[in-house]
Amino acid sequence: MTPQPKRTANRLKHYDYSRAGWYFVTVCVKNHLCLLAQVTDYDEACVGDDACIVPQAQHQAAVSLTPLGRIVEAELLCIPGIREYVVMPNHLHCIVCIDGEDGPM
Repeated sequence: MTPQPKRTANRLKHYDYSRAGWYFVTVCVKNHLCLLAQVTDYDEACVGDDACIVPQAQHQAAVSLTPLGRIVEAELLCIPGIREYVVMPNHLHCIVCIDGEDGPM
C-alpha cells in the first residue's frame, strides 16, 4: 500500500466544535474499502475517468446498501441532530445540527 499524502488540517484551530451549529461530517471506511454500498445499474458511459458518476449522463446509476451499510444507516437515524445523510460505498456524509439547548455536547 502506498502512503497517503500529507493532508492539512481542515478544522479551525481555536473553534469549539461542541458549540451550537450545523456541521458537515464525513466518515471513511478504513483503507477505503467499499463495504457500505455497491454502485449498480450503470454502464461505462455514465462513469467518468476518475470513477465518479457523470451527472450529465442520461443513464442514472443506483447505489444499493450492503447489509453493513443498512446497519450504518439504521445507526445514523438513532443519532440526535442528524438532519441529512448519504451512505456511499466507502464513506458517508452527514449534516449534524447541535442546537445548544442542553449546553455543549
